[in-house]
Amino acid sequence: MGRYIKGTDRNQLVLFGDYIEDRISEDNEIRVIDMYVESLELEKMGFKKTRVNIKGRNPYDPKDMLRLYIYGYKHGIRSSRKLSWLCSTNIEVMWLMRELRPDFRTISDFRKENRNSLKKVFKDMVMLCTEMGMVGNEYSQDGVKIEAVNSKERNYTLNKVDERIKRIEKKIEEYLKELEKYTL
Repeated sequence: MGRYIKGTDRNQLVLFGDYIEDRISEDNEIRVIDMYVESLELEKMGFKKTRVNIKGRNPYDPKDMLRLYIYGYKHGIRSSRKLSWLCSTNIEVMWLMRELRPDFRTISDFRKENRNSLKKVFKDMVMLCTEMGMVGNEYSQDGVKIEAVNSKERNYTLNKVDERIKRIEKKIEEYLKELEKYTL
C-alpha cells in the first residue's frame, strides 16, 4: 500500500527555524520594491511622520507603509483591510513589511495623510520603469523576444508623451479615489 507525503506536525516545536529571507528568491519583484522605496527621500516628497515624535506611541515607518501600498498597487489590492490581512498571511508581504502587521485603520490613515505624496511616488515609479525598459516595445513568447513594429500607436512625439503622462496621472488619481471608497 502506498504512502502519502506528510507535512510537519503543527504542534511540533521547531527548534531551528528557517529565515524568512530564505523563502524569498533573489529575483523576486518585491526586492525591487524594497530597494526603490529605500532610495526615496520621503521628507522631500512631502510624506507625513518622517520624523519620530518624542511623545506618544511611535508610528510605523512611512517607508514600510509605502512598500505595502506599492505592493497593493502592483497586485490590484485597494482595500486597507485586505492589505492588513496580507501582512499576516502572505509571505512576500511579511518579508516586505519585516513582519509588521498594521491594522486597516493605520493603513487607511497613511493613505489619507499622504495622498499627494503617493501620487508623486506612483508617477515617479512609472517613469522609472519606463526608463529602465520594463514598460516597452518587446514582447516575449517561449523565451523569444520580438521587437514591436513602429506603428502609429508606438510612434511617440513630445505631445503624445505629454498626453500619456496626463493619462497616467489621471489613472493614479482614479486609483486613489477608488482607495478612498474602502476607508471608514
